[in-house]
Amino acid sequence: MNALDHPAHHMNGALRKFSALFVVVIVLVTAASSFAHETQAGAGTTQTRGFTLAIPDVRVLDQNGHPLDFYRDLVKDKTVAVNFIFTSCETVCPITTAVMRDAQARTAVKDAVQFISISVDPEIDTPAVLARYAARFHAPPGWTFVTGDRAQIEKLLKAFGVTAADKNNHTPLVFVGNDHVSEWTRISGFASADQLARAVEQADSKGRAPAPALAKLVATPSRAAGGDGAR
Repeated sequence: MNALDHPAHHMNGALRKFSALFVVVIVLVTAASSFAHETQAGAGTTQTRGFTLAIPDVRVLDQNGHPLDFYRDLVKDKTVAVNFIFTSCETVCPITTAVMRDAQARTAVKDAVQFISISVDPEIDTPAVLARYAARFHAPPGWTFVTGDRAQIEKLLKAFGVTAADKNNHTPLVFVGNDHVSEWTRISGFASADQLARAVEQADSKGRAPAPALAKLVATPSRAAGGDGAR
């Protein structure tokens, strides 16, 4: 029997063709999934503007292990963009983290804005774990990843109206605020980097707007009887 006609030869050839076809399918599916994430970012988002938040000054840790008072060190007198992540997330969090990174790079006011990512899984997301996560996304200066004691993190989540009873089932949220004017915008859904950058720039511009000029105080002449009207 010719070696080329041997059944094992034909089977090996068929397996090689199937393996090659399988690789092509995987590549196409991965590319399609990536394209879908890029094109759908920003679609279906909703924004709630002009509300206030009472941000607690809880003690937290950043990705370098430095203790911080959340309000005084990260929010007070600043424009901020805040989102919520956990490092073992493989669905929503990588997308929203990449959007935060790209928005920070694109905004013209990045040096004036504090970007903040709060972990909803503080027991697992220690400062060292957050540092590796930040490095994975090439997080630049001006972006703080926050963890800490569960009770303190829960106070933060409650202040923002975020529930994390099931960390795997959370809605992508970004809060953009300007503490100078005590005004916040809540973006729900997969915001695009451009959309988030615009929200940050709009919030920052409100804090830079000049205060209204004080009206000149003009004395009103007295109408008292017998007086000359001067005061």
